[in-house]
Amino acid sequence: MEQCDSNGKTALMEVSFYGQTSLVEVLILQFGAHWDNADYTGKTVLMYAAEGGDVTTVRYLQLHYSKLLSAPSILQYETKKVSSI
Repeated sequence: MEQCDSNGKTALMEVSFYGQTSLVEVLILQFGAHWDNADYTGKTVLMYAAEGGDVTTVRYLQLHYSKLLSAPSILQYETKKVSSI
């Protein structure tokens, strides 16, 4: 899934640029595409979506980023669970 072209651009970056929100969702949720990768110039998936101008795709990625970044990790959960025993 993480194959890229000669510029480091992945399929997720490509579909994000063209505003294909349903494909973005499929690539992330079903195929495990890495939403936090950057190409060789440093552009991320969210940057490609913003550059493409599709508000729905940008909002989807922002929501996805915020959920993943704010979710407690498994390690944090297990630590809390163990410490409460």
